[in-house]
Amino acid sequence: MLLPLLAGCSGLSGFGVPGARTGDAFDQADLGACLPGSFCNPHVAGPFPYVHEGDTRDLVSTVDSYGCAPDTNESGGEVVYRVDLLRAGRISASIVEISGDGIDVDVHLLSGTDPASQCIARDNVGIDEEVDPGTYWVVVDTWTHRNGRPAAGPYTLTIDFEPAPQWRPAPGASWHWQLVGDVAPDLPVDVAVLDLYGPDGSIASQQAKVVCSFSAGTAEDWQDDTGAFPWDAVGLPVVNALGVYWVDVRDDGVRQVMAGRLDEAVARGCDGVDPRDLNGFSQDTGFGLTSDDARDYLLWLADEAHARGLSIAVHDVPEIAPSVSAAVDLALAESCLARGTCGAFDPYIAAGKAVLHVERAGTPAEAEAAYESVCDDPARERFSTVLKLGDTSAWQLACPRTDLYAALTALTSSCSVLPGTSAFRTDADQPRTLSVCALDGAIWWTADFDIDCDGGQESSCTSDPYYQSSTSAVDSSGDYLDANSLPFVVVPLASNGFDYRDHGLSMGSVVAVLYDGQVQFAVIGDAGPRGVLGEGSYALAEALGMNPHPIAGGVSSGVTYVHFTGADARVQPIEDPIRAFDLGVQQAWDLVNDN
Repeated sequence: MLLPLLAGCSGLSGFGVPGARTGDAFDQADLGACLPGSFCNPHVAGPFPYVHEGDTRDLVSTVDSYGCAPDTNESGGEVVYRVDLLRAGRISASIVEISGDGIDVDVHLLSGTDPASQCIARDNVGIDEEVDPGTYWVVVDTWTHRNGRPAAGPYTLTIDFEPAPQWRPAPGASWHWQLVGDVAPDLPVDVAVLDLYGPDGSIASQQAKVVCSFSAGTAEDWQDDTGAFPWDAVGLPVVNALGVYWVDVRDDGVRQVMAGRLDEAVARGCDGVDPRDLNGFSQDTGFGLTSDDARDYLLWLADEAHARGLSIAVHDVPEIAPSVSAAVDLALAESCLARGTCGAFDPYIAAGKAVLHVERAGTPAEAEAAYESVCDDPARERFSTVLKLGDTSAWQLACPRTDLYAALTALTSSCSVLPGTSAFRTDADQPRTLSVCALDGAIWWTADFDIDCDGGQESSCTSDPYYQSSTSAVDSSGDYLDANSLPFVVVPLASNGFDYRDHGLSMGSVVAVLYDGQVQFAVIGDAGPRGVLGEGSYALAEALGMNPHPIAGGVSSGVTYVHFTGADARVQPIEDPIRAFDLGVQQAWDLVNDN
């Protein structure tokens, strides 16, 4: 839900009123005098990047100084911009003085309308700050000379915003699915999939991340928003579901109702959403819907959810699930073993996204009888699998969660330094603090994570000032690897007594990357600076849930890279992430058992 515009200036301490100064009293009758570009009538920034040409000449100053630079005289005129952010992320604002001579305007970022106490950052060229959701103010203000002459003039302001990476569970996450009945507080799982309109407090009482489930393809006559659906967009009844009717997902009115349900998810504190009933293309709805209609609708829902800071799942629909894997954050697969559709969800595992998998049973006894065959089926090896009854009540059986992260963490808790090697750095200007360690079957180190964009094909990588179009490795077609799409790690060029080629490693060797309770698998895909450890591709950072921005992204510590040695640990073809996952799991357990 978009943050509301300011309706007036009451409580703004004199901002935006010509002739006023910070803290001066003014009559409410003066509110009508708010000029464009003042605190009372700011320019609204967006969409991003937002570019605006302004001029501080002939403006009356309302702010003389800011709390983040109290000794700087900013008593010249200023122009105010408001920025409404629905997600956490990184905001930047930069100014270019158009004519240059004698002009000196500065940019300020405020969390509110009190520059004395709510100034976050100030600079004469640009600012770049991580922020939470909320309303922010960017103020371009004129520096004033000691002789009292303001250095006012024209400028160009650019405001940009990069959202923080969307939350998403990793493969292997434990989960609970319940749409009916009382929900226990603090469920002992990573993810709880609960009814958006479930019992009061069921969402707020969870420590787990909560994915809120609602029907996005039907109208239910008991919901409060039922009357908001356009009459001609409500179709035939859903078979065996009393009071439930298919809706035309192409209709703008239907989408407005669903936007309201997403707003409700935000208001109730959901971390993500699970829009159900998108399979109208395979049912008699009265509208002749197609799978392309369902795909277009889900992509729209994903954009709307992400704009609100919500993750989103694809709920089953194996017909379209592979084609939307890049746009959504996780998948919920129903009875894919019974229906033979589990393969449709492999792209999610390859991208480091969880597949929450459920198989149905008629009774608890039937679930117990099927437990071993379901949990041991190789088609669900990479999934988070539970067995449930048909009523989606609280009862469920969960397959054992293989805690590979704990096993590898224990194995790498102490380092046997690789003979002949000396300490490495996290970056070229940092001290030598990192060791290359040896195990029977692996070379490993713990370091930071810098973002490698080399070979990336999207603007998020090609805009990197250090971008190179080539990587040390090439794929099976002879093309360089794409950092935007392929998880890979970077090893150092021969240095500090270590040459990866001398220790059973090569381009394409599989690597287990441990970070924040999860294991992701990648390949060695590039060679980087000598004497430096800790670098991976943009796609690998995304899979690990890090900020993938090539400059501001990555993490400063706490990432362990386990490189499996030998010809049997090489992924072929190198660009196949599913093969990397399967081979990585095998190599990892072999390593644990052999050490």
